Amino acid sequence: MKYLRVLIALAGIALLVGIMTAGATVRWRQDPGVSAYGLSTDTKPTTDQGGRALPAGTIFTETDTGKQWIYTGAAWTLKSTGAASDTLTIRAPGYGPAIATAGYSEATFGVKVTNANTSATFRFLGKMTGLDWASLDAENDSTVVTGNSTVYRSFSFPAGLDSIKTQFLSEAGGTDATPTLKTKLSNPAK
Repeated sequence: MKYLRVLIALAGIALLVGIMTAGATVRWRQDPGVSAYGLSTDTKPTTDQGGRALPAGTIFTETDTGKQWIYTGAAWTLKSTGAASDTLTIRAPGYGPAIATAGYSEATFGVKVTNANTSATFRFLGKMTGLDWASLDAENDSTVVTGNSTVYRSFSFPAGLDSIKTQFLSEAGGTDATPTLKTKLSNPAK
């Protein structure tokens, strides 16, 4: 009878825990606060399961897409594999996604504009935790890409740079620029 009461109590606890976690798909790996996983539709956490702020460098893996995100201490940025990023087409001036630069010291941006009578202006940005986004190019703050051409820009950056992204500033000419952007990180830190 004593064992039956223990089993019933344990079953009740398991049911209560199941009810409390229903719908929560974010799970933590062995080292809480260092690595979590869940679906791409899940809200990425900013605190660990104990309610403490996540440390910079925490990794979140989307189990349905395989994408990994790195927490900078302020925001989640897509972790680069060192291969070219997914192709991104921007339909209107704005920003491309932030790409985490952890472990790399160089980036190459490729921008292609396919419409013949159009040009587009871009800026390539970097960010450190606690600071605003700034141009990676001190001499030439923006780059103009004319229709039916591709421009590549490469930058070396200091340790501590958390993220990079492309900003589509403007377009000129008679047709929609519809630029395609790619970014590749290289020169892994030793």
